[in-house]
This record gives sequence, C-alpha cells and structure tokens, in this order.
Amino acid sequence: MSAAVLARADELARLEALDVGKPLKQGRADAVALARYLEFYGGAADKVHGETIPSPTAIPRSTLREPHA
Repeated sequence: MSAAVLARADELARLEALDVGKPLKQGRADAVALARYLEFYGGAADKVHGETIPSPTAIPRSTLREPHA
C-alpha cells in the first residue's frame, strides 16, 4: 500500500493543491509521510505481545484486550 502511495505522490500532491490550496511541495511531503505511516502501522499489527505496562508503584496493573468499537 505504501508503495502505491509513493508511486502516485505527485498526483496526490496535485489533488491536495486543488482541494485545499496546499503548495505542491507540502502535498508531496504529506503523501510521503502517509506512506511511512502505512508502513509503520501495517508492520505493527503482528507486534502485539500481550504485555502489561510496567508500574513504578506497587499498584497492580492488568491489560484487558477488547475489540475497538
């Protein structure tokens, strides 16, 4: 998916310029940022390990997994 965004970054920049008046340079930078976000979050999907966040106090902590509504 990120490769498709990068391949069409110039087109996406033009669309942003037409839609909201954004400069082409900024629109292209936004498309590149989108590609990087897609890579990061797409790669994060298999990185859930079920660990609980450490607590600096003696208060017990737990992690409850629920579907996002």
